[in-house]
Amino acid sequence: MKAKLNVQMKPAADTFCAAVKSMLDFLGDEHPLWEIEGLSGYAFRILVHREACPSGTHHTNWKKLHPRTLRRLGWEPRFALHFDWDRAGSLASRRPEVIELINSSIDDGRPVTVYDLYVPEWAMATGYNDAERKLQVETFLNLAHWKTVPYDKLGDFNLPVLYALDAGKRLENYDREAAYREALSVANQHYNLQEYTWRPTVHDGKDAYDQWLSTLKEYPNRTCMPEGMADYSAKFGEWRTSASRFCREAAKMFPDIKTHLEAAAHDFGEEAKAFGSLAKLFPAPGGGGIDKAKVAHALILVQKAQAYYNAAIANMRSARL
Repeated sequence: MKAKLNVQMKPAADTFCAAVKSMLDFLGDEHPLWEIEGLSGYAFRILVHREACPSGTHHTNWKKLHPRTLRRLGWEPRFALHFDWDRAGSLASRRPEVIELINSSIDDGRPVTVYDLYVPEWAMATGYNDAERKLQVETFLNLAHWKTVPYDKLGDFNLPVLYALDAGKRLENYDREAAYREALSVANQHYNLQEYTWRPTVHDGKDAYDQWLSTLKEYPNRTCMPEGMADYSAKFGEWRTSASRFCREAAKMFPDIKTHLEAAAHDFGEEAKAFGSLAKLFPAPGGGGIDKAKVAHALILVQKAQAYYNAAIANMRSARL
């Protein structure tokens, strides 16, 4: 059998939220990126690797957070996630069930969010051909030679990970205000280190900025990857822009905490501006190299962003979410 859906992946610095947006847009459930990043909680997160490796932002609890994102958007998803960090070959036995999830979803007219097709980012499976044993895919790069993936390569590119997220079916009793309130609470939980990050070299929440500043202060004795600086600038800037807009929208829903949310929206917006300046210093995708002068400038901007982050969280804490 074979099938193909005519869907393209929308561009965004956060490829997970970009894939979810593209998936739901295709299904007729359109949401702006800021709402998806807000409801996912990513708008309020920050994760930094000790060497500013771009992979740092991926080290969240996907098994818990990604299906929860779809539920907050009003869907009951189907999800498969398997790791083989020891590379013991365990993914081979899991691969058929993941392929079945993907192909059956496509048969039902739903594209599927997948991970690590050629590069360790999120992408979309939009078709399949059983005779050729290949998936049709859309990546954030949208390169012509990356349009198909052999079944046997799933979980065997850069990382030993099998991942498939299907929107599934609509929730019958969806409470948008409850979803917003739950998402807003992520800001304080993440800041207070109540979310799980699974790599010791990655710090999140209130520890993330201190780790980042330590890396910058110790350069060149500690590695600081320019491509990571570019990725963080673009992604964190996008997240905080979304956080600002999300808080302003939430302020309309919750008049009892409107003042606190509007103040947080301002601070998140200023934090985003600092990342905008940092993005000019380290332009995506590669960052344009690194030297002591750029690091000294970056140090000032990251300190500025940290001050606004702390102020935003203080306002979110005052809202008593």
